[in-house]
Amino acid sequence: MLFAEVGATITQADSPWTVDLNLTAFAGKKEGLTGGVGLKYNF
Repeated sequence: MLFAEVGATITQADSPWTVDLNLTAFAGKKEGLTGGVGLKYNF
């Protein structure tokens, strides 16, 4: 089975918000693509 994963976290110094993005791809016996978005507020 082969899989690849990529992600990024986006933050700004003057903002309390953080955005987290991720994507995972699978190849082999099972094939597919999954991803997610996360949003966080720091107070």
